[in-house]
Amino acid sequence: MKNWLNKNLSGLSIYMVNEHQLGLLVTVRNGIKVVLLRKNVADIQTKVIAVSQDTVEIYLKITGDE
Repeated sequence: MKNWLNKNLSGLSIYMVNEHQLGLLVTVRNGIKVVLLRKNVADIQTKVIAVSQDTVEIYLKITGDE
């Protein structure tokens, strides 16, 4: 699985489904979008780990029932 991801992963995004839900989306090189998860915002704890001029590293802890 790891080799497949290295060759085919094009992008990873976090998006708002609506005002209460957040989703994690993977785009593979052939343009297919795969939603990995969709969770209530209340179930997600965030912690900013590092901020530089070009990037922000964020840790997400996701809890709750599917």
